[in-house]
Amino acid sequence: MQKAMVAVLNTIYEQDFLECSYGFRPGRGQHQALDEVKRVICTRSTGWVLELDITAYFGSIVREKLMEMIEKRVSDSSVLRLIRKWIQVGVIDQGQLFVSDKGTGQGQTISPLLANIYLLCARRMVRGCGEAPT
Repeated sequence: MQKAMVAVLNTIYEQDFLECSYGFRPGRGQHQALDEVKRVICTRSTGWVLELDITAYFGSIVREKLMEMIEKRVSDSSVLRLIRKWIQVGVIDQGQLFVSDKGTGQGQTISPLLANIYLLCARRMVRGCGEAPT
């Protein structure tokens, strides 16, 4: 079910993602990202390189902000309800259920796409054309 939802949401959001974004996108990966870094560094005057590693990213996404972002592009209440249920699923560890109030549940098929949607807002904020997803 999540795989089908990813296919549908990809058709909506893929046009919004930046060309320089390679993580968890169809037909893109770390090798293409490294090729692009090499191409840019070798063909342009480069004064600096910024590398980011967002610690615990999947687990730190604010769910309500994520849903607000999705609701701007998706209006089907059944789809929104399903996504909300997926991001609120808890984890069973040693027989105990743990439910968090943040995050997308790393390991779910839909989590990387939801993380990219959330990151899109942060990138727009950095570029000065949107709100931070705090």
